Amino acid sequence: MLSGLSMSVYATNFLNYRPKVTINNSTYYKNSDISFGGSIRYSF
Repeated sequence: MLSGLSMSVYATNFLNYRPKVTINNSTYYKNSDISFGGSIRYSF
């Protein structure tokens, strides 16, 4: 039960989480695969 809930939260983070990097007044969006990995890594 807990594992299922956690995976749902990760999935939501994957859909909504878009890390931005600003370099020289230009905004870049990181790869969604990297975003998903970061969201799993730091959600524990």
